[in-house]
Amino acid sequence: MKNYIFLILPAVLWGLQPIAIKLLLQQYTSATVLMIRTVVMVLVYFMLMRESCATWLPKITIKQWGSLTCMGICGTTVCGITQYEGLQYAPVFHCLLFSATAPAITACMAVIFLKERLSFFQWLGIVLSTLGIFYMLTEGQLMMIFTEGIGIGDFLFFLFELSWSTYIIIGRYIMRIMSPLQATTWAGCIGLLTFIPYLILSPDFQCPVITQESIFLFIFISVFSGAISMVAWN
Repeated sequence: MKNYIFLILPAVLWGLQPIAIKLLLQQYTSATVLMIRTVVMVLVYFMLMRESCATWLPKITIKQWGSLTCMGICGTTVCGITQYEGLQYAPVFHCLLFSATAPAITACMAVIFLKERLSFFQWLGIVLSTLGIFYMLTEGQLMMIFTEGIGIGDFLFFLFELSWSTYIIIGRYIMRIMSPLQATTWAGCIGLLTFIPYLILSPDFQCPVITQESIFLFIFISVFSGAISMVAWN
């Protein structure tokens, strides 16, 4: 029961997160919001590590460091950039729709990389859920996908879900040798470092003017739907 709570809580908070991000993007650029959120998340991770008295970093091999690096790039850098940039081109509703593809993408990747097996009904559920998402995106005109394609925002949302599924698959491997808190913390640190080139190349980074509303929104996306949700999920 405890494990289910740890999975349901992040799902609920992540469902509200795109709304908070969309509100922040009305005041700040995506690079600004991403940088603040990522830095705060990493600080919260280290605070949780200190409070839990966990070993800061167990001995891991170079190959395992490579897996942890991929986990950080996928879960922090790619996920952050694609979701935040996507919300500038497409409505929140589309972001939430594409989030429903995550179980299907993760299941397919688990079959390929983890050699897990799915039943006929599980495959049927994946096909039906995918068709349902495209049906809603095209308002019932599925042929539009082939004639007009999908918008850049929807494409970025798909990349976000693909990257998130990759993060989950790698996490299954890396958390055999590290605790969820350790893995999340160091993956977050690596993600922060790999996020710096995007920040440098981004022409629209700005020093934010903080308002009372934005403080609440930043706390929500950084602490609750950010650090706490990531640790609970892992």
